[in-house]
Amino acid sequence: MASNDSILKTIRVVSGLPDDDASFDDDLKLYINGALANLNQVGATLDSTNVIDDTATWDSITLPSPVIQAFVKLYVLTSTRLNFDPPAPSALSYMTASLNETLWRVGVEVDKYRKEEVVDGA
Repeated sequence: MASNDSILKTIRVVSGLPDDDASFDDDLKLYINGALANLNQVGATLDSTNVIDDTATWDSITLPSPVIQAFVKLYVLTSTRLNFDPPAPSALSYMTASLNETLWRVGVEVDKYRKEEVVDGA
């Protein structure tokens, strides 16, 4: 998955849909934008990016640090998949724990970036 790939098309494929099947886009966009809002609240994104169609790319999300991009992708993919197509109950706790850990790691990375910014700016 390249950083210039469409967010919506990537989510479609990960959800088991063809990348050109727009029949579930309204649901997917709701979950994608919810995940992006969560990331924005913890400081992982510098803007409130909203996916309104398949032209929004992973590069269109403004991040404080390039290291955070992998975490952002993982969080959005996992969160959307968990909400759009929940796994079997036996895997639900695993996916939820993975999602929470990813959000925690995002927070750690954001804190690290902020501390580096303070040191570099002092």
